[in-house]
Amino acid sequence: NGEGADDEPGVGAGDEGAGGDAPAASDDPAGGEAPEELTADLEIVESGWSVNDDGRMSYVFALRNNSDDVKVKFPTVNIVGRADDDTIVYTREELFTCIYPGETLWGATIAGENANPDDVEFSIVPLRDDQVVRSDEKPPLYSVSNLAVVDSEYGLTPPITGEVSLLEEGNVELEKDVAIVLVFMDEDGTVIGGEFTSVNNPRLGESMPFSVYPHSCPDYSSYEAYGFRY
Repeated sequence: NGEGADDEPGVGAGDEGAGGDAPAASDDPAGGEAPEELTADLEIVESGWSVNDDGRMSYVFALRNNSDDVKVKFPTVNIVGRADDDTIVYTREELFTCIYPGETLWGATIAGENANPDDVEFSIVPLRDDQVVRSDEKPPLYSVSNLAVVDSEYGLTPPITGEVSLLEEGNVELEKDVAIVLVFMDEDGTVIGGEFTSVNNPRLGESMPFSVYPHSCPDYSSYEAYGFRY
């Protein structure tokens, strides 16, 4: 026998397994960075309502995104009218496709007959995480001018006319139309309702005329108008 007969088994030169040293133990966890947590800062900055003699309710509200770098997809405002015994007599959800950083959007409508609430609540529907997105997008900027109440024939409610101008295009795709909201106020300056219309988007630096026929608007003492992305 050769001299290697008394060697311990498994110690021969050809018995070493393939590979290198075992990896050193590590206290570092596996994986990457945690996903970014974004917080939306939406606020209803204006709202008001009233009921006309014919039983129709007019309401208006403004939804603003106070964030500088966050947009919200499909934000929704819930409008609930209640009787004095807390019974719900009217409800509606106003859905927007998105609201960009720093943008203000308006909602206004005339509710159907027999909606005679004693109180109306405006609230933002809670957001899901996937609705909140980091964004450097900038919406277009509009201005409204040359407002006038035009005499109407046949005793009809006189229309309100004006012009909407595109001051800045922003960096988002413009829709075909621009939205215009009229906000009505009483003698104390309290918001009591609104009307909505839309016209073709003007070119940058140009204006587009519009007219609104507030058939069921409340009796108002003053009004304002705003143009915004449709």
